[in-house]
Amino acid sequence: MLERQQESIGEQDFWSLKPVLLPGDAAGVRVRRTLDGLIRSEQAMSEVKEKV
Repeated sequence: MLERQQESIGEQDFWSLKPVLLPGDAAGVRVRRTLDGLIRSEQAMSEVKEKV
């Protein structure tokens, strides 16, 4: 079931799919949002370093 879900999602952005979130998903959602923010910050820092 999970494999089929991943195939269906593919390379799409998770949040663009507007997933239904249940109360039990709260911790996972916090982690995903934290990781997304860290990745964006790291990418921005890489772009700044490339310009220097």
